[in-house]
Amino acid sequence: MDGEFDLNFDFDLLAELAPIDEFLVNEIDDITLSQVCETLECENAAFEGLLDLSLTPDSAGCGAMDVDGIKTGAMDGFGSECMLPMAARPGLKDRRLRTVPQSEDRQMVMQRYKIWVRILNLGRDQKSHIVYRVVVLTAGCGQKEDSDYEGICKPPILRQLRNILDQYPDGSQIIRELVQNAEDAGARRFEIFYKEGDDKPASQLSYRSYFRTPALCVHNDGVFTAEDWKGIKSIYTSVKEKDALKVGRFGLGFKSIFHITDSPIIISGDQLLIINPMELPHRVCHKIPFRKLKTPKYKEAWSLMRSTLGLEGEGLFGLNETAIDNQLYPKTLFWFPLRQKDSELSNKIYTSEKMTELFKSFEEEAETILLFLKSVNLVSIFDSQFQKKFEVNLKGIEKDEDITEKREYIKSQVKGNELPAQSLWSEYKAVLTTWKPTFKQETRIQKWLVVNHFRGENDMVDSSMLELAQDEQLGYAPYVGVAFPLTHKIGMVFNGHVFCFLPLPFEPDGRSLTNLPVHVNGFFALTSNRRHMLWASHDQHESDDNRLKWNHLLISEVLSAAYIRLVKLLLEDSSILPEIIYSSLPNAETIDPKWSILLQPFYTEVLQMEIFHTESGDNQNGRMLSFEDSLFFNFDCAKETVSLEVKETLWNVLSVYTDNLVRLPYHLQFMINSKDFSRTKPRTINAKLVCSFLLKDPRYQSLQKAQKIHILHYLLDNTSVDQFENIQLLPTNDSRTCVSIKNDMETVYICLNGEEKMFPLLDKQLISLIPENKIVIDQLKKTVLSCGTTGKYAIKEFASPDFVPLLESSLEKQKISDGIPQSKQPEISKWISEIWQYLSKNEELIEKVQHLHILAETEGEKNVSVVQLHVLDGLYVLKRQGSSSISGAVCEVLQSFGVTLLNALPGFMPNASVERYVCSPTTSGVCDVLVKLLRQTTNINERYLIQKFEELSASKRKKFAVFMSQVNDMDATVNNFLKKLKIFPVVQKQNHNTLCSVSEVDKITPPKYAEYPISHPATMIDGNFKGIQLAIMLGCSRWTDEELTLDILTRIKDKKICENGKIDAFMDFFLSRIQFATPKQIEVSTLIPFIESEDGERRTPQELFEITENLENLFYEEKDRLPRNRQFVIKHINGLKTLRLKSSVDISIDDLEKTLDFIIGNDSSLSNETKLKIKTFENLANQLVNPTDSALQNENNILEKMRSSSWMPSKTKKPIHYPQKMLWSCLEDKLQSPDKMYHSEYEMLVGSVALVAKKGILNVLEELNDKNRLSGDEIDRILFPVKTRNNLFELLPAKECTYVDYKRENDEIEDDEEDLKFVHTKIRSSLAENLGVPSLTRRIVEIKGVEDIPWGQKEELTDRLKSLIEEYADGISVLKEMLQNADDAGATCLKILYDERTNEDAKKGLIDKGMAECQGPAIWVYNNAKFEEKDFQNIIKLGAGTKMADLTKIGKFGLGFCSVYNITDVPSILSGDSHRQKWKGDVFYGERNPTHAQPRREDDDDWLDGYANRRRHRRRRNYSGWAFYGGGRRTSSAEYQPNPQPQVGKLWLKQAKYNMRAARMEMDQSVSSDWDSGRNWICYKCHLTIETSLKSLLYRQDAQKAYENRNNHDLVSLSHCLSIQEMTEACRRFRSEVCDNRDLMTYPSVGHIPGEAFTSEQAEGACCIATEIIDLCDEQWGS
Repeated sequence: MDGEFDLNFDFDLLAELAPIDEFLVNEIDDITLSQVCETLECENAAFEGLLDLSLTPDSAGCGAMDVDGIKTGAMDGFGSECMLPMAARPGLKDRRLRTVPQSEDRQMVMQRYKIWVRILNLGRDQKSHIVYRVVVLTAGCGQKEDSDYEGICKPPILRQLRNILDQYPDGSQIIRELVQNAEDAGARRFEIFYKEGDDKPASQLSYRSYFRTPALCVHNDGVFTAEDWKGIKSIYTSVKEKDALKVGRFGLGFKSIFHITDSPIIISGDQLLIINPMELPHRVCHKIPFRKLKTPKYKEAWSLMRSTLGLEGEGLFGLNETAIDNQLYPKTLFWFPLRQKDSELSNKIYTSEKMTELFKSFEEEAETILLFLKSVNLVSIFDSQFQKKFEVNLKGIEKDEDITEKREYIKSQVKGNELPAQSLWSEYKAVLTTWKPTFKQETRIQKWLVVNHFRGENDMVDSSMLELAQDEQLGYAPYVGVAFPLTHKIGMVFNGHVFCFLPLPFEPDGRSLTNLPVHVNGFFALTSNRRHMLWASHDQHESDDNRLKWNHLLISEVLSAAYIRLVKLLLEDSSILPEIIYSSLPNAETIDPKWSILLQPFYTEVLQMEIFHTESGDNQNGRMLSFEDSLFFNFDCAKETVSLEVKETLWNVLSVYTDNLVRLPYHLQFMINSKDFSRTKPRTINAKLVCSFLLKDPRYQSLQKAQKIHILHYLLDNTSVDQFENIQLLPTNDSRTCVSIKNDMETVYICLNGEEKMFPLLDKQLISLIPENKIVIDQLKKTVLSCGTTGKYAIKEFASPDFVPLLESSLEKQKISDGIPQSKQPEISKWISEIWQYLSKNEELIEKVQHLHILAETEGEKNVSVVQLHVLDGLYVLKRQGSSSISGAVCEVLQSFGVTLLNALPGFMPNASVERYVCSPTTSGVCDVLVKLLRQTTNINERYLIQKFEELSASKRKKFAVFMSQVNDMDATVNNFLKKLKIFPVVQKQNHNTLCSVSEVDKITPPKYAEYPISHPATMIDGNFKGIQLAIMLGCSRWTDEELTLDILTRIKDKKICENGKIDAFMDFFLSRIQFATPKQIEVSTLIPFIESEDGERRTPQELFEITENLENLFYEEKDRLPRNRQFVIKHINGLKTLRLKSSVDISIDDLEKTLDFIIGNDSSLSNETKLKIKTFENLANQLVNPTDSALQNENNILEKMRSSSWMPSKTKKPIHYPQKMLWSCLEDKLQSPDKMYHSEYEMLVGSVALVAKKGILNVLEELNDKNRLSGDEIDRILFPVKTRNNLFELLPAKECTYVDYKRENDEIEDDEEDLKFVHTKIRSSLAENLGVPSLTRRIVEIKGVEDIPWGQKEELTDRLKSLIEEYADGISVLKEMLQNADDAGATCLKILYDERTNEDAKKGLIDKGMAECQGPAIWVYNNAKFEEKDFQNIIKLGAGTKMADLTKIGKFGLGFCSVYNITDVPSILSGDSHRQKWKGDVFYGERNPTHAQPRREDDDDWLDGYANRRRHRRRRNYSGWAFYGGGRRTSSAEYQPNPQPQVGKLWLKQAKYNMRAARMEMDQSVSSDWDSGRNWICYKCHLTIETSLKSLLYRQDAQKAYENRNNHDLVSLSHCLSIQEMTEACRRFRSEVCDNRDLMTYPSVGHIPGEAFTSEQAEGACCIATEIIDLCDEQWGS
C-alpha cells in the first residue's frame, strides 16, 4: 500500500527482537510464516515494511519483494505462477514482481530453502513513527553450490488426510480420540451432544457450511495451550512427543474426526479455529480471535455461530456471548458439522441413525474407558433435546473420597521424557458408576482395584529395557497398569482387555485379547492407527524390531510386577474372599499365547506368598497357608480317577482328619503341578493316605451311607482290597448295618435285579443294586465276586435256587397266612407283585410254591391293595374282570355249587400263570369251572346239586339262564346238566308265568308276542326272555311273527276263534301292520267278514265302499254300501284298500243302476240329501262316455232307463232375468223323466209352457265362478266339457283344457294344436280364465313362442333367497354387484338409469296379467357386453361359484347377483335375442313354473299387493315408518328393538359415508366440467350425509329416540338430541351458510331441485361441513 497502515504490535516483544540482527526460522511453512508476521503486529502505530524474498534457486541472485500486508502472512498467495504484490517505501508507485518457475511446487520450494528473517530498526519518520525493515533471505540466495540439490515432494493435504482416514477407521474410535485430547489437556469432564437439524450444506468456502446442523458437539473442561493449537494443526507431527505420559503422541488421532465432518471447529481460550482441507493449502486453518468476532469482517460468522450454537443466555456448555465478550472460554468445545453429501475428502454420509450406532458402540466400551486415565473422571452423552442419555463417572470407593491425586501422582512425578531413578506406584480403589435412563433408571456400579506402575531406572533388571526406554526415537515410557473388578461374581468368567490408556477395539466375536482375569494397561507399541498391539509375525523376530522387543519386556518385567503388586493388595484386604483372590490369578491353559510370557515371573513370585486358603482350623474363616504347609486336595489324574461326588465326600471326611487341607480351582491345580512355576512337588491326596486315616481313627463309622459308598468306590478303584478289607464300608439294605468285605457273619446276598423286594425282613442279608450302589457292586464283581476269590469273602450274588427258601423264611416272619391287617395291605401288595413278577419269568418255580399263600385277592380292579392271600391251588372264579362281570345272582348260583368267588386279582398277576387256577367272569369261564366241578364230583349225587339249585329264587335262576345264554361253545357235560335245570319262564293261556326246563317245553313265542291282542291257545316259552338263546342252544324252536299271524287268521277264517271282540281287536292289530303282511296273510284276510255295514251285517272289505263325501251323497240311505264305523275306516283306509275296499273309481254301471232304482223307488219326498244324491248321481252319469265294447250294452241299458224314468228334478224357481209377469210352468218340486223336460238354456222360450231341467253343467260353472275364493283343491276338482275328435264330449280338469282368447281367422286347427283340448264354446273366456283354464296364446307360447329354460333351483327358493339377501345388505351393494358382473363379462362401460314411469298403457295385452306388476318404475342397468348362453345358465345358480376356476373373474361364489332381490322380486335380463325374467327363481311366462302350469293361487293377490306397496315405499324419499337399515333387512317401526342399537347405528354411519363419497364425486365433476346444475345435488347429498350421521349416533345412544325422530330432517334439532356442542355448532353453520331456503333441503317431492338454487361457494362449504361432521361422528364411535 502507498500510505501508512495500522498493525497490532507487541512493543515488549519488539524490544526483545530489535537488537537481534537475524532471527532464524527452520523448516518454514505457512504456520511458521504466519507466526512471524503476527509477531510483528503492533497497536496504534504506523508501520512501513519492505520484505526482500529471494527464492530463486539459481545463481541469478536474490530478488527483492515488498509486500502490502504482513499480517496476512509473508508467504500469502505464494505458489506456482502466483504473483506476490510488492510495495516500495511510501511514494513509490511501481511494483516489482518475481515469479516462481512453473516447474517448482510451492511446498517443495518451502521444504528446499531455509529462510532468515532480519528485522532492522530504521528510526522514526517525520511523524515520529518507528519504521522497521524486515529482510527475508533464503539459504540458497547467492549460493550456486545448492543448485544441484532437490527435495522430496509431499502429497497434498487432502491425500494425506484420506490416507489417515484409511488407517483410522470410523466408529467409536472417533470418540476415543476426542477423549484422548481431553485427557492430554487435563480435563475432568468429557461431554458429547448431538444436535439435530436439517440445514442445507452451503459452499465449502462459506461460514454457513461450518456453523450448521446436524452436528456433533464435544466438550471438555480443559483449555488449549499454544502447543495444543500447534498440534491440532499438524499432520504426522505431534507436539506431545516430548511428554512421556501424553496419550496422543503421533499427531494423527484427531484427524479421524474427518470421517464425519469436512470442517471441524475448535473453540477454546480466546479464539476459535476452523479447519477446512478443501481450502487453498495456505488457507486450511482459519483462526478467529474472540475480539474480532463482532467486527464487520466476521459479521456473518458471528451471526451463524450465535444462532447455531445457541449462545444466548447460559449458552452451550458455558460458551455464551459473555465469554466471547470477555475473550475467555476456560474450556474446550469441538463443533463437527456432519457431512451431508459426498466431498473430495470422503463419501461417508453420517445420518441420525448412524450417529445412534456410533453412540451405542461407544457406550459399550465407555464403562471402562476411565479406568487408566489420569484426569478425565466423567463421560456424558446428551441426546438432541439435551437430555442426558448416558453417563459414566469414576470416584473413590469410600464416601466423598477424592482419588484425583492418586490418579495424577505418577504424572506429577514424571517430567517430560526423563526416567525417574526409583519406580513409581499409584494404587487405589475406585467405583465406576454407569447410568442409562431406561424405564428402571438403570445404574450399574462396579468396584475396581487399580495399580499403576512407572518403572524406575534403578529397578530395570534387563539392560535392554533401559536402552529402549531412553530411545528418543521410540519415545515409549515404562508405564503399566492393572485393574481387577472387586464386584465380579464368583464362578463367572471375566474377560480382561488391553488398554493403551484407552481401551483398544474389541474383537468382533467378543473374544478377549488376553484371556486374563484383569484389565491391563501399558505404553505398548501399537499399530499406526492405535487399534492393535504390535506382535511378531511368523517371519519376524523380536530382535528385528525394537517395538516388538519393547512390548515383550514391558509385559514380562513391568506388567508382571504390577500384577504381583495387585495380588499382594488383595491378600492384605481381609474383606476379600479367597475365591476372589483365586479368580484374579491367570489361567495358564486359557491365556492367549502372546501373553504367556507374563506367567513365569508372575507365578514364581506369587507361589512364594501365603496365598492358599484352608477352611479348617481354629479360625472360622480358615487360614492362609504357604505352598509347603498345604495339603492340596488334588489327585493324580494319570493314576487315579475320581468323580465329583467322591471328591466331595473325601473333602468332607479328610477335613475332619486334618487342618491343612486346601482346595484350589482347576486353573491353580494345574499351576502347582507345573514344574515351570514350582520348585518342590506339592502334597496331594491318594488312596493309601485315605486308608491310613480311616484305620487309625474309626470316626468314619458315623458317616452317612452314601459317603461310605463313595469312599469304598474310591478305594476299590485306586488300591487293592487287602488295604481296606477290614474297614466297614459296605452298607446292607439295613440302614443301621455296614459290613466289611471280610465279613465273619451270615452270608450277604447282592441282588442285581431287584430281588431284595421279594424278601421282607431279611434286609441284613441283602444288598440292593440301587444307583448309589451300582458302581461299587460292579467293582465288587470284578474283585470280590470273581472266580479267583470264590469262598474267600462272605458275599454272594443271588440266584434262582435261593428263591424258595428265602420266600418261605420271609413268609414265616411276616405271619400273614391268616389275614392281612389293613395297615399292611399296601406293603403286602407291593411285595406280592414282586413275587409274581419273578414267578412269571421263572415259571418252573410255580409248582414248587403252589402250596403257599400267594394267590392275591383285591376288593376291586382299580383297588390294588391286596386284602386276602389264598393257597394257589383251588376252585376260583372272578366276579369282575375288565368289562366282564358276574351278577350277584350268578355268584349265589356258583356258590351253591361250591365255587369260591374272588372280587378281583391285582394287575401284576400274569394271566398265563393264573388262568390255570382262576376262571374268568365270563360264560366260558363259568363253563370251565362247571366242567372242573362236575369232573371232580363224580361221587356226589347230581340230584343233590339240582336240588340245591332249585332252592334258589326264580329270579336268580332266570338271571343265571340269561348269563349262560351268552355262551358260544358249551361242553356236552354242562349242556346235559343245564337241560335238567328249571330256568325258563313259560306263557300259559291264563298268562301265568312259571319256570320250566327244556325237557318239558320245546316251543318259543315270537319276540313281539306281547303286542298281540289275543293269546295263542298253546303253551310256549316266553320269547322275550333275555336268556332265550340258551333255550335255543338246548334244542327249543321259535315261532315267527308271520307264522303265528297266519295261524291266527286261519283260525278266525275257520271260525275256530269266534268272539267278535277278539276278531275286531286282532284285525285292528293286523291292519296297523299290514305293510309287513305276506301275500298269504292278505289272501286269507280278504275272506274274513269283519267289517260291519250300516245295516248291521258283517261283510268282507270287497263288498263295501270307502267313506267319502261324494260316496255318502251317492249312497244316501243305501245301508249295505258303506261301513258303519267311520273312525275305523279312516284309521285303516290304506289297509282296507289293500284288502280290496272299493272307492269311487270302482263304481260300476251295476252300482249306478242300483242307485237309480233306489232314486226311482223313493221319490215321495225330495229332501236336500236326496237332491244332493241325485246331483252326485248326475255328475257320475256325465262321465259315461267312450264306453268300451264290453260295457256298451250295460251303459245303453242304464241310459235308456235314465231317459224314461223319473229321477231328474225340475227347476221350480223363475230365473232372475225371467219376465216377472209371465207364468212359470213348473211349480211342483217332483222328479221328472228327462224326455219330458227341456234344457235350461231354453228356459226363456219354454219356461211358461214346459218343464225345464234344474241345472246343467254350464250353470254349475257359472255358480262356481260366482263363488268367492275357491281353493286350489276345489279348482282341481272342477271338470270342463271338452269336444273330442269324433265330436263327442268328455269332462276334463282345467289343466288339460284350453280356451280360445283371441279371434282366429279360421277355425282350422294347426298341426301343433292337434293335441289341445278346447272347452265348450258356450263357456265364456273370462269364466275359463278365472277357473284356471290356460289360454290358447299361452299354449302357443309354450309350444313355439319362447325358449324354455329350466330356471328353477332345486330347493325352496324363497328360503334360500331370503338368507342370501340378508348377507348382501340393501343399498349400494346392488350397484356394486352389477359393476362386478359387467367387469366379469368384459364390458367397458356401465350405465344406470332410474326409470320413474308407471307405464299404465303397457299393462294391457300381456301374456299373463301377473306381468302387469313388472311394468312400473324400475332401475335399468346397462353394459356393453353380451351375455353368452353359459352366463344365462350361471346366473340362475345360487351359491354355485361358477367363476371359481377363472382367476380373472371378480365373482367367485355365485351369490352377488342375488342382492338384486333387495330391490325387486322380478329381475329381467335382456341380451342378444333373449329376454328372460326371474320370478322368485323361475322363468316368468305369466305362471310360477313353465313346465307345470297352475291357476293363480289365492295368496297371489296378497303377494303382489305387498310387492306393489314395497315399490311405492322405495319411490318415496321420506322413508316414513321405515329405517334405512336394520341388521341387513328393512326394519319396520313395529319391529323396534330395545335401546341401544349400535349395530344399526353403524349401518347408518356407513350410509352417511356413501352419501359423502357421492357428494365429493359430484363436486369433482362440477369443478372439472363447470357443471353448475350439480350444485343442487351436492348440497342435498351433504345435507343427507349430516342427517344420517346424526341418526347413526342416535341409534348408538337411544334407538327409541332415533325412531321418534325418523321424520325429522332439521339438522340443528337432531343435533340437540345428541347433546354434543361441536355437532350443534357445525349444524348451525350449515343451516346459516348453505340452507338459506330450508324447503330446498328437505326430502324432495319432485324429481329434481333447481340448479340455480345454490352457488359454488355453498356447495364447497357444504362438503367441508359434512366432512367435519363425519370426522366428529368417527370420534364419537371411536370413544
